[in-house]
Amino acid sequence: MRELIMKPRSWLLSCWTVVITGIAGAGEVQPLSPEDLWAERLIGQVTVSPGGKNAAYVLSTIDRARNAYVRRIYEVSTTGGGVPVPLTRGDSEDTEPAYSPDGKWLAFLSDRDGTSRVYLLRRQGGEPFMPFKLDSDASAISWSPDSTRISFLAQVPSPKPETDVRVIDRYRYRLDGAGYVGAHEEQLYEGNIANGQVQKLTEGMFSVADPRYSPDGSMVLFTANVTPDHDFNYNTDICTVPSGGGKVARLTMTAEGESRPQYSPDGRMIAYLRARRPNDYYASNDLWVMASSGSNQVDLSGRFDRNVGLEGYEESTLCAPRWSADGKHVYILLQTGPDTALYRCPSAKRSRPELVMQIAGQIEYPFPVDNGRRLVHGRQFPTASTELCISNLDGSQSTRLTFHQQERLKDRLISTPETFPIRSADGTPIDGWIVKPPQFDPFKKYPLILDIHGGPAWYYGNIFYPEMQMWAAQGWIVLYTNPHGSTGYGQAFIDSIKADWGNLDYKDMMAAVDAAVATGYVDERRIGVTGLSYGGIMTNWIVGHTDRFRAAVSEEGLSNFASSYGTDDCQIDWEHELGLPWENEALYRRLSPLTYAREVKTPILIIHGEDDFRTAIDQAEQWFVTLKRLGKDVLFLRYPRESHEWRGSGEPLHRYDRMKRILEWWKKYLDGTQDKSDR
Repeated sequence: MRELIMKPRSWLLSCWTVVITGIAGAGEVQPLSPEDLWAERLIGQVTVSPGGKNAAYVLSTIDRARNAYVRRIYEVSTTGGGVPVPLTRGDSEDTEPAYSPDGKWLAFLSDRDGTSRVYLLRRQGGEPFMPFKLDSDASAISWSPDSTRISFLAQVPSPKPETDVRVIDRYRYRLDGAGYVGAHEEQLYEGNIANGQVQKLTEGMFSVADPRYSPDGSMVLFTANVTPDHDFNYNTDICTVPSGGGKVARLTMTAEGESRPQYSPDGRMIAYLRARRPNDYYASNDLWVMASSGSNQVDLSGRFDRNVGLEGYEESTLCAPRWSADGKHVYILLQTGPDTALYRCPSAKRSRPELVMQIAGQIEYPFPVDNGRRLVHGRQFPTASTELCISNLDGSQSTRLTFHQQERLKDRLISTPETFPIRSADGTPIDGWIVKPPQFDPFKKYPLILDIHGGPAWYYGNIFYPEMQMWAAQGWIVLYTNPHGSTGYGQAFIDSIKADWGNLDYKDMMAAVDAAVATGYVDERRIGVTGLSYGGIMTNWIVGHTDRFRAAVSEEGLSNFASSYGTDDCQIDWEHELGLPWENEALYRRLSPLTYAREVKTPILIIHGEDDFRTAIDQAEQWFVTLKRLGKDVLFLRYPRESHEWRGSGEPLHRYDRMKRILEWWKKYLDGTQDKSDR
C-alpha cells in the first residue's frame, strides 16, 4: 500500500508468536483468551532524562485479587542492553514521571495515600516523599528549569456540602470520565520544593491544561478556555502567567482551539497545535509557531493534508510537538493512513513537512537525543503493543530497550493481519484488513466478524488489537476497515460523512463484507457485526437496514440522537453538525437507528457503562426496550461505575466479564446450529 521506510527487524514478531507466562505450561503454545487479560502489561507516559541517557515510563499491570490496576515507574538505559529497573514499588498507581532538569530528582504522581499527590524520588536512592501538602488530586506536573519548583493542575478545594443535592447551573455540567464538574474546574498551581509552599497561579479558568515553564523559568505556559461563554465552545487559547503569581496573558485569540504548546530551547518561540475550524469535531490539527509574545503566528504544516498528532490521544508526551536541540526544527507525528510517521518542519518558514521516519505501525513518544542524531521512541505493531527502542533519526540501527510484550506474548499464537483493500461505492479506495484463524485453510468457509472503529473521526491503525486476535483464535475471520469519515486520509475524507452518517460509511462497510464473501472462504450465513461508540451506532444502524448479519454486538452506542442531546457531554458537537434538535427534528430522526427498529431481524447484544456521559446509558435503555417490545432477539448488559472508554481502562473484572460474554454471544450465533431462516 505504501513504501516501508524502515523494515522492523528482529523484534517485529513473526506471523505466529506466543504470549503470557504462567497461563500455559512450559513450551505450550495457545491462542489468546479472556484469561490473558490478567497478564496485561502496557507501557505509557514515557519521558527521557536530561542528556538522554535514561528513559522512565509507566508499566500498567492488573492485580486480579484486588480488581485493580498497579502502575509502577520503570527506568531503562537508552544505550541498550540494560534491564528495566522498577523505581517505585507496591500496589499503588504511580504515574506521570518527570525528571528534574538538574537530573537529581524524579517527580511523579501517586495515589499511595488515597489521592493523587506529587512525590519526589532522589535519583541517588531513597524513599519517595511528598514535597508539599495538597488538598485535592494533582495532575500534569512540570519542572521549573532550576529544579526548585513544580507546576501542576489541581481541583480547587470546596467546603463539604451540607446535602447530597446537586445544584446545576452550567450548560456542560458533567464530562465523561470526570463526572460532575460543578462550578469550579482544575486550576494551575506551583509548589516550592525547598519550603513546601503552594501557590495558586490561576483563578476561575476553565479547561486548563499543558503547563510548561519558559526556559528562563519566569513564566508558566498553559492552555485554557478564557471566553465568557466557555461552556458553549472548545476555544482553548494559549496563555502565560508569571511564576510566583501575577496577571495571566492570553497569547492567542482565535476561535479555533489551540493545544500542546512547547517553548523553543531559547524561549523565543512557541510551537503548538491549532484546529483548522472552530468547534468542529471533524477538524484536523495543524502545527503552528509564534513568538513567545504571541505575535507572528505561522502555520508550519498546513500544506500537508493530514492531522498532526494522534487523533483522540490525551497523553501529551505521546504526540506533542518537540523542538530540536538547536531550535531549527519542530518534530511532529502525522497520521498517514493506518500508520503514524515522524516528520519535522523548519521553524523559520512554512513548508511541507519533511519525512524523518516511518514504519508499518505506530511511532509514539518521540524524544530526539544525542544532539538530534538518535531518537528514543515507542513502537507498536499489529502483533504486539508498545515497546521502547532507540534508533538513528531515520529509524536505522534500531535497538530495543524493553521486552514486556515478548514476555507477555511468548506462549500465544498471534495472527498477522493482512491488508484487504476495498473499493468504495463511489470508487474511493478504502483501507481494510483481515485477521485469519490459526492454521487457516483457504478451502474451508469461516464465520466473519465486521469490527467498526469509534469516532467517526478515528481510525484503525497498524497496531495490536488483542480482542480481534482472540476472536480469530476461535476460528472466526475478523474484518476491519477505515471507511469514509476516518482520519489519516485528508480533511475531505473526514468531512465526507458530516451530518450524513449511514450513507458513504455504511456503503463502505457493506462493500468490505461483499469483498470478504467474494474470497470464497467466508460463510455468508454466519457473519457478525460489532463496534463501540460510533462503531456501536453504526452497528445499530446496520441491523436496521440489512438482515445479512447473523448476530450483532453494540457497545456504548446511540439509538435516538434527539434525546442524546443533553444527556451526553457532546452538546457542542450536536449543534455544530446537526443543529438544535427542536429545529431539525427530521434530520435527527432520519439519522437515528431507533427510527428503523421495526426492521431489525438480527439478534443483538447491547453493552453499556452506567457512568458513560459521552453516549449516555439512556440510549441503550431506549434501544433495548424498543427492540424487546417489538419482540426482537436482544440482550442488555449494564456495567456499574463504567464510563465511555471502559473497555480498555475499566474495572478489570468488568473487562473480563465483558470479553467472556461477547465470546459466548458469537459462539451461540456464529458457531450454533440455529438457521438464519429461523429468526
